[in-house]
Amino acid sequence: MNRYMQEYLFEKYELGESLRNIETGIPQEVDTIPEGQFLEASDEQIVEHLESRLRIEPITLYEDKATMEDYETKVDVAGDRQRYIREHGPFYIPGREVKIYIPYTGDKKLWHTRPSSHFMVLPTGYAEENQLIITIVKPHDANKGSFKEEFDRNMDLIKKYLENQKQEIDPFNYQLKQKIENAVKARRERIERHSGLTKVIGIPLRRKNGVPDIEKIKLERNIIKPLPKPSRKGSQPEPGITEQQYEDILSLIRHQGRSFEQAPKTYAIHDEEELRNIMLANLNSIYQGEANSEAFRAAGKTDIKIEAKDRSAFVAEGKVWTGSKRAGEAIDQLLSYTTWRDCKSALIMFNKNVANFSDIQVKLPAALQRHKLYKREISCQYQGEWRYIFRSQDDDNKEITVHVFLFNMYAGK
Repeated sequence: MNRYMQEYLFEKYELGESLRNIETGIPQEVDTIPEGQFLEASDEQIVEHLESRLRIEPITLYEDKATMEDYETKVDVAGDRQRYIREHGPFYIPGREVKIYIPYTGDKKLWHTRPSSHFMVLPTGYAEENQLIITIVKPHDANKGSFKEEFDRNMDLIKKYLENQKQEIDPFNYQLKQKIENAVKARRERIERHSGLTKVIGIPLRRKNGVPDIEKIKLERNIIKPLPKPSRKGSQPEPGITEQQYEDILSLIRHQGRSFEQAPKTYAIHDEEELRNIMLANLNSIYQGEANSEAFRAAGKTDIKIEAKDRSAFVAEGKVWTGSKRAGEAIDQLLSYTTWRDCKSALIMFNKNVANFSDIQVKLPAALQRHKLYKREISCQYQGEWRYIFRSQDDDNKEITVHVFLFNMYAGK
């Protein structure tokens, strides 16, 4: 990006590829819904929920509501062949800078996404949340009409790109509901196909007393199983949760967090401890620990743990975003716990106070990657989530997986 906050639009991503990735990922989106939640919800509720998340909103510009400001600036004319300049490098003369602010609705990411049908030339601008900024800078002796000519030329190109995007997005949105319905139907059929297992095997499924009649995912056996990797020479197998259990736990946290996002005014009134307790209750309604005890327990005011032999096999920390420093402190707290070697964890950040959510989406991962114990990033398929590997505070050879969630619960002032 140059000093005038301008960059090429529609150049980073391929729209066709993005739409195909969403389409092929629909069955997985359906499968990540916890089975108990899936069975209790109607097909219509599931389809509506996923369609609202996966639907792409094309960009609509509101030129009639555009505003403008202009002021003096310095313009580098070193590359202007119409001028005789002897010095090498930048040569600045007085000039005029014009900024045009155009409101828009739609998916901000589309400003950086190229439609399948495009041109050799790219328009320029700078996309903020809900407004596009177009900057035009010219030397003091430029013709006044040249400002409008450049603006019109750039806007004409932008409109053509947006129209080409819309021609791809509209058919995708039209077919989206049917594809989700097919995936939901396929999962229903898979579940129904095995719904009679208790009769075939002759052993009743174990259920906790006083909870809805849905299947529980039990950790009482797996929490004390050896980790699924060769033990080091001289070391003993340590407790841990399996990768599948880790993903199941994260899926529950993900869906609970999305419930928070869908009703921010309902949940934003709660503090960190209360939000943690809601998460904790949801997890313990599905999972069961040893000897009929709860699999997850609270620790401190904001933590959730699965423990075995006084060490953590899973630990989660929930914090309200107040800045990058807060995120770093949350990681410090996560890494300070006494854990088993293959400990898996989650950092759950809630935004309740910042209107510009996209700003946090940039600052949070940047803050975590600056942490002194950060090692590397692991790819993550979910938007607004990240997964990192950190070193333990007391053992450089011990790696701790941290899956990071960021939920937007901002409900306005």
